[in-house]
Amino acid sequence: MVRSALFSLLLGTALVAPLIVAPVMAQTDSQPVTGQPTVEPTAEQTADQLRQDALAMVYSSNVVTPAAEEGLRRLEAAAEAGDVKADIEVGKLFLYGTMFPEDWARARRHFDRAAEKGDHAGLADYGMMMMWREKGWKEAQTLLEQAAQNGVPSAWVTLAEGAMYGYLGGGEHSRAKFEGYAEKARAAGQDRIAVLEADRMLWGISVPASGKAALQHLTAAADAGNAEAARRLIALMRRGNDWNVPNDNAGARAALEKYAALFAEEDQWRIATAIQAAAQRTPEALAQLRQTVDARPELVNRGFAADLVDANRNAAISLLQARLNAAGHEAGPTDGLAGPATLRAMNAACVKLLQPARCTDSVLRNDVIADLIAALG
Repeated sequence: MVRSALFSLLLGTALVAPLIVAPVMAQTDSQPVTGQPTVEPTAEQTADQLRQDALAMVYSSNVVTPAAEEGLRRLEAAAEAGDVKADIEVGKLFLYGTMFPEDWARARRHFDRAAEKGDHAGLADYGMMMMWREKGWKEAQTLLEQAAQNGVPSAWVTLAEGAMYGYLGGGEHSRAKFEGYAEKARAAGQDRIAVLEADRMLWGISVPASGKAALQHLTAAADAGNAEAARRLIALMRRGNDWNVPNDNAGARAALEKYAALFAEEDQWRIATAIQAAAQRTPEALAQLRQTVDARPELVNRGFAADLVDANRNAAISLLQARLNAAGHEAGPTDGLAGPATLRAMNAACVKLLQPARCTDSVLRNDVIADLIAALG
């Protein structure tokens, strides 16, 4: 049975509350009127800015520096002063080990404090990591259920995915829980559950394997306005799955046209460019793809880079070679082939731009290629 422990590390971005405009004071000799209203930041805006500034310090380098340590101190001070979101951010740092060494006990203390104040997002992350790392499925299940019942409905999807892949007690015991969690996810308006249901059909997890049924399920969900399902449908048609769904670029382009209204213009461009990448093989075609991407540098993010790698690793490496060369890493010709010069350049850029620990396995991992493209954007 195929088991998936894929999970995304997403740093939360604080929402900035609307500005409150203070009334203009009456004109006096010492209080000239400038014609502009006085704008004072709210307490929430001030906390958001302090937190964002501290996070910028933490991630100002890919290794721990005095600035990173100062950023952590500021985040912890903000948490102590009552900033619940700062508690969540500190907890994530020690849960995921993205900058500082993992310290789950420390992360849990911050997440518990945030939950006591009504924010269960951190405990949802903690439960998810416990589940995927197989550090105690019963506690993971309890934490995720509590989070789902306290304002984090996406935790129902996490539970459904864990159940589907056998992480909630193993085998049929785990998979039998899928339907219950899927029902709760649907009731909570979680569109991604339709993608998990299609994946079950695709790979035959507790249901007969059928690529056709998976495509039909995604199509029905997309027809109902589910953007997550439409995105997965297009990606599946673009790439195929090397088993029961053949790649169909023309079908992917038609699906994008059909469901374009479900996506922002920026996402339409990203999806269309990934479809374009899937068919690029000749040097001329690779050059054309690079020109397409270079024309919209502001749209090159990590998700788009991952889609490029999934669509065509050679095309992604060609784009990466061009970016490495532009950054002075001497990756060699932009032929999409990871020769010695390209590998040396990728290793050098990885150590400089990403967490060094990620460079010790293989820089040809799909996630590393995607992160390098995004980092060099």
